Amino acid sequence: MSTKTTVDLDREHVAGRAAGTAGFVATIGTFAALALASGVARGTPLADEGGQKVLVLQNLRENAGSETMVVVLRCLSVVLVIAVGLFFVKATADRDGRPAGVLRWLTAVAPLVLAAAIAGSYLAAHGAAQDFAAGAQTSARAEALLDDSGAVQATRVLEIAAHVLFGVWIVLLSWRAMACGLLTRTLGYWGVGAAVIGAFLPIGDALFMGWLVSLAFVAWGWWPGGLPRAWEEGRMIPWDDDSTSGAVAPGVGR
Repeated sequence: MSTKTTVDLDREHVAGRAAGTAGFVATIGTFAALALASGVARGTPLADEGGQKVLVLQNLRENAGSETMVVVLRCLSVVLVIAVGLFFVKATADRDGRPAGVLRWLTAVAPLVLAAAIAGSYLAAHGAAQDFAAGAQTSARAEALLDDSGAVQATRVLEIAAHVLFGVWIVLLSWRAMACGLLTRTLGYWGVGAAVIGAFLPIGDALFMGWLVSLAFVAWGWWPGGLPRAWEEGRMIPWDDDSTSGAVAPGVGR
C-alpha cells in the first residue's frame, strides 16, 4: 500500500543534483587514489613474508608524498558519501513517513569513522616506516614493527570495526530506500551484498563504488529504463505493489 506524503519535488531535484555530483566526485577520487597507489608501488613481490613487509615500509618512507595523497583522496571520497546518503535518507523519510533519526546518525557517523580509520592506519604505518629507516632494515625488524606495534594493531582493529559499521549503514539505507520504491530491487540487493562482502573481502570496495555511482545517477535524475515512480510521484510505491510499481518512461530524468 502506498503512503502519501507531501514532498517538495523541485527542491528535491536540486538537492539530488548536488548529491549526485558529490557521488560522482567521490567515485573519481577513489579511482584516482587506486591509480596513484598502483603507480607508487615498487619492487617484485617476494615469497618471504618478511621481505614483503620490508618493501611496504620502504615504499611508505620513499614515497611519503604520494602515499599521503592517496590517503587524502580516499578520506575525502569517503566523506563525500555523506552527502549522497543524507539525500537518500531524507527522500526515503519523506515518502515512508518514518523517523530517520538512527539512519541519519549512521549516515553522518559511519563514513567519518571509516575515514578516521583509514587516516589512522596510514599514520601508524608511516610511523613504523620512520622507525624502520632509523635502524637495521631487516625482515625480522620489519615484521616486528608491523605485527607487534600497538598503534598498528589498534588501527587495524579500528578499520575492521569501521568497515562493519559502514556496512551496517549501507544495508539499512539500501533496504529502506528499496522498500519505499526509491531504489530498484537490483540496486537494493546490490547495496546489501556490497556491504556484507565489503566487511570481509577487498572486492567489496569495488562493489561499493559501483553501487555508489549508480546512486549518484539516480540522485542526479537518470537511470536506464527510467527512474522508479516513487521519485516522480513523491510518495512511497513499494515494488511488491503490482498496481503502482515500476519506472517512469525510459529516459525521463529530473
